[in-house]
Amino acid sequence: MTGDLGAQSLRYSHAVRVRAPNQAVWQEIETIDLILAKIEEVRQSVIDDRHQSARIRAHMAWGPFARTVDGTARILEMHKPQGLTFTLQVQIPNIVETGRLELSEVASEETNLRFETDVRFGRLSKTVRNVVDDALEAHNRGFVETVATMAERHWLAHQRLQGRDGIAEHP
Repeated sequence: MTGDLGAQSLRYSHAVRVRAPNQAVWQEIETIDLILAKIEEVRQSVIDDRHQSARIRAHMAWGPFARTVDGTARILEMHKPQGLTFTLQVQIPNIVETGRLELSEVASEETNLRFETDVRFGRLSKTVRNVVDDALEAHNRGFVETVATMAERHWLAHQRLQGRDGIAEHP
């Protein structure tokens, strides 16, 4: 993670190794509704017909400061199944997050998931800015780890249904 609070912008990076093939991880992020479902702060979303953008309501909580805000989310670029870029924007305090998810195959059933995000925000008081850094890092880490966990769980369930988990099927 790197950050410069004086510039009113922050950049984060977090990578995890996922015990699932690239395609299984891709299926967890391929539409905006799937992405939003994995972002803890998003409380409601109204998705467009193509599943590429949405209006959202999010609960922002930074230390003792909390507020429910409206915003938008949309996929900017998609490079199936290597990754995508999306943006989240909330109106108060004018936060814009541009996230890039990159997938790379490590082995036939293992994927490296890297999440980089640039966060820009409007004018904040010094007190609020002091808690923003930790909160945004936790938000981003939580998002990428949720994607990884869900991909692993869904892949394991798929394997079990296929009878490939080492458990003999009963007649």
